[in-house]
Order: sequence, then C-alpha cells, then structure tokens
Amino acid sequence: FHFSAHSNALSGTLPADGFSSITWRPSGSTFAVDLSRNQLTGPIPNYLLFTSTATTNVEFLTFSLQLYSNMLSGSIPPQMFTSMYSALTYPYFAYTALIDISRNSLSGEIPANLLLPPMVASIGSYASLTLNMYSNRLSGTFPENLASILSQSTAQLTIVSVISNALSGPLPTSCSSSTQMQYLLADNQFAGSIPQQWESCTFSQIMIGNNIGVNGTIPADLLGGPIATFSAPNTSLTGDLPTNVSSTLI
Repeated sequence: FHFSAHSNALSGTLPADGFSSITWRPSGSTFAVDLSRNQLTGPIPNYLLFTSTATTNVEFLTFSLQLYSNMLSGSIPPQMFTSMYSALTYPYFAYTALIDISRNSLSGEIPANLLLPPMVASIGSYASLTLNMYSNRLSGTFPENLASILSQSTAQLTIVSVISNALSGPLPTSCSSSTQMQYLLADNQFAGSIPQQWESCTFSQIMIGNNIGVNGTIPADLLGGPIATFSAPNTSLTGDLPTNVSSTLI
C-alpha cells in the first residue's frame, strides 16, 4: 500500500477508520503513507493503523507514516500502532520503519506504550527505526518505558527526535549498546544530570542543548565510543572537560 499526496493544500481531517481495509501480503509488503506538508487538521484517529484482516508473518520491506508539517492537534493516541500489531501476528520490518508526526500542534504526554517491545524487536538488523515527534507541544516526561522499549531495537540505526517541545523531568536513561542511537532532545525543559547509563550505550548523536535545567558533569566515558555529535549548548553543565573529547568527536 503506497499513498503519496505530500506538498499540496489538502485540508480536512484524517479518516476516522484509518486504513482498516488493507489486505496484507505475507511477504514483501509495503506501507508508505505520505501526507506531509498539507493543511490537515484535527486529531490523529485512535485506530489510524487498525487493520481488520488478521495476517501472520507479514514482512514489511518499508513501513513509513509521514504526517509532518500539518496542523494536527490533540494528543498522540496510545493505540495508534499497537492496534495494527495485534492483528498482524509476528510482523517483520526488513529495512525501514519511519514514523514522522513532527511539526504539528500535538499536545499532551507521549504515550508510554506507543510502541510494543515485540514491534521494536522485529526490526531487521540492517534496518533503521525513526520516531520523529519534534516541533509539537508535547509535555510531561519522556516515558522511561518507551525509552526502554526503544533500547531493545535490533535496527542498525535508531533515531528518536523530540526537539522543540515542552518535555520536562529527567533525561531518559535507557539506551542500547547493540544499535547506533540518536537521542535528539534539545529545546525542551529537561532537568537533572546526564544519565550514567549512557556511558555503556552506543550513540552516534546526542543533542540536549537549550535545556537549562540539565546540570552536573559530562560522564567521562560518554565520549569514548563512535559518537559523531555531542551538542549541549545553553545547559548548566559544570566540571572538567573529558580528556577523550578530541579523540572521539570526529
């Protein structure tokens, strides 16, 4: 299923019954919906990705939902993806898993169970998992449960972006040592120290700038891996600069 109508002047709301009539093929399925850069309004339906056809062992070559740069409002439905997964027994995401709902007016908290552990664990080792929620009006904390689920990803690259929201509380502690992770958490209201757990994880990019409440020191071993970008301007970090900073940020 491939539907692309991005960069138009489409208005109105998303269909209440979502894409429930889709029939999935057991192998080589593609789900790619791109309605980005339009003028869609209203909430994201609770069961946007609900499917009425139960299928076993569906292999997705590409799974992509792009709703960014619209005027969607309301909260993120916690069952938006889980309702689909419950009908598709043991799906497998081979190459791309992309969810982009950035640049809207979504508010409220990020659902702790937005993704299920089996969904993340069934992403291929050559795939990328991207969860973009930046430039909205999201508040509350970043759910540690969701961070823990994302840390179970077997994808080659896992990207989480919540830049430019109103999230508060501590930085998420869970991360992965088996996948390249990008935590893009800048321009929020996070507070507290950089988690020591991050030292044992594999990051390619960390962005925590413009969170004035982030304090303490930079963990000594945080920059000891293959990290390419560490950005923390306009925070309240103190202490000595790690001695390995020049040899790791390349």
